[in-house]
Amino acid sequence: MLSQLNLAFWAWLECFRDFRRARVWAPFLLLGAIQLVVVLVFTQFHRPLLAPLLAPLIQALVGTPGLHYPQFYIALPSIFGRINPILDWLVGSFIIGAAVLVLWHSALGMRDRQTWGVAARRYLSLLAVRLPLLLLLLAIAWVIPMMLLPDDGEIRGNTLRMLRYGTFVFGVILEMLFVYAPVVLLIESSPVLPALGRGLKVLGKAPLATALVVGVPNLAQIPISWALRRADTVVQNLNPEVVVVMVAGAILAYVGINYFILASVVRIYGARGAVVREGAAPWKA
Repeated sequence: MLSQLNLAFWAWLECFRDFRRARVWAPFLLLGAIQLVVVLVFTQFHRPLLAPLLAPLIQALVGTPGLHYPQFYIALPSIFGRINPILDWLVGSFIIGAAVLVLWHSALGMRDRQTWGVAARRYLSLLAVRLPLLLLLLAIAWVIPMMLLPDDGEIRGNTLRMLRYGTFVFGVILEMLFVYAPVVLLIESSPVLPALGRGLKVLGKAPLATALVVGVPNLAQIPISWALRRADTVVQNLNPEVVVVMVAGAILAYVGINYFILASVVRIYGARGAVVREGAAPWKA
């Protein structure tokens, strides 16, 4: 257990040391910028050019009230929360793939070797290797509420808290199960199914360390979610457009969360799971 704790703290220390290297942040900032652009585009759904596409989508996601002011801003965190998993899969798979290679080369002290080109060539494989996690997270988001839904159709009190924290815990566990697969896919040039299997083997070599580097940064989601659930209070007491600033702040926080998780995972993979081959030699923690 002590070695696992040391491994996690070592991975975090290495993440902080990489702070000064702007290139390791570039993919995460790019993904955050894309997410922010999507949010801003949704705020312009009433424009004649965007309305035919976005208005029906907003109505499908949060109902007709979401098409009106200021109810739209109350619903904006929910709109972003439902759109973001698909955006993260379609766009984030490519960007996270590039980030894996950037972090790997940075850890080894190597120059980037066609990082974005490699991620582009393996884009379909990245989609495939991240698809099981997306489907399971969506299933949890749908199945758990259905299991806990009372007869009157409204979840409240302890049941609501159980739903929120239970979904969070299950989400972290699922992320742990699949977090190494894209790393194996790219660094070992592995096919999809073997990458999923190898990822689980790497997890088996460092379960506690992985739980720490995945779970601890994700704890930041709890206060973020709490703040976003107060969008109605913000709309009532402040300017409704402040909700956009809140969502932008959440996106910025997710940039940091994603960096710390992926940078730590790449380090743990290198220390415990990397296959020795030319250009991809592992190191010791």
